[in-house]
Amino acid sequence: MHHLLIPAIELVLGGAALAWSKSKRRAPEVTVEWTGTRSLDLPLRDVRGAVAQYLASRGCVALERDEVVDCYRRGDRSVTRVPCERDLRWSDVPVVLVTGFAEANGRTMFHYRLSVLPTVSYSPAGRDFFLRQAQAEFDAIVEVLESLSAQRARAGRTAGNGRRPNHRWYPDEEGTQEAPSPDGSLDADLALLGLKRGATFEQVTKAYRVACHRYHPDRLAGKNVEPHLVELAVQRFKEVTDAYHRLRDRMSRQQQA
Repeated sequence: MHHLLIPAIELVLGGAALAWSKSKRRAPEVTVEWTGTRSLDLPLRDVRGAVAQYLASRGCVALERDEVVDCYRRGDRSVTRVPCERDLRWSDVPVVLVTGFAEANGRTMFHYRLSVLPTVSYSPAGRDFFLRQAQAEFDAIVEVLESLSAQRARAGRTAGNGRRPNHRWYPDEEGTQEAPSPDGSLDADLALLGLKRGATFEQVTKAYRVACHRYHPDRLAGKNVEPHLVELAVQRFKEVTDAYHRLRDRMSRQQQA
């Protein structure tokens, strides 16, 4: 059924991007764009929320939204050519991002289209830069979604065995209960480390070490990695470090209670 949904989503995404760009300034149709599609074992609502959160954290501004499509913009509108004389970061490139979603048989089809503004011209090298960075950004979003899917699968297996291992930290046990913060930071911090409630401090520490090894920016030094990917690594390294410190302090207070 997914193969029937893809053309419909592409049509909606293409129309949304083109309509928005034309509404801002009359110009030739956008000719440089990148699209990607991925099927995920997650509910549509979760995929859409995770994608929106990711794009917002990367400087994207939401423009329009309907039942299946979200439209964003990002970049420095003063840029009129790529590459340009100044040192241009990927986040500076003016683009329109449109995301589309369709759900069938418990899976969600995520479709992503990234288009340039018609006011920006591209050299051959600039076009190659755009396509490489768009691919890298899509891959990074998919990695986040697949990590979320894996966490849900592990949680389901753990819940299904009906047992609680000994010597675990349980926030819901009598005398140690701690109400989650309104923004859900407890679950969010654990999720950043690939864990769920019920994790021991040893598991948190081990997961943090694994995350540090994976995201530490020093691992990318001297490997000719695109600046955008380095930025992603730095941001994720900071996120997992902050999450670990909050969890460490929270567990320490639980033990002292």
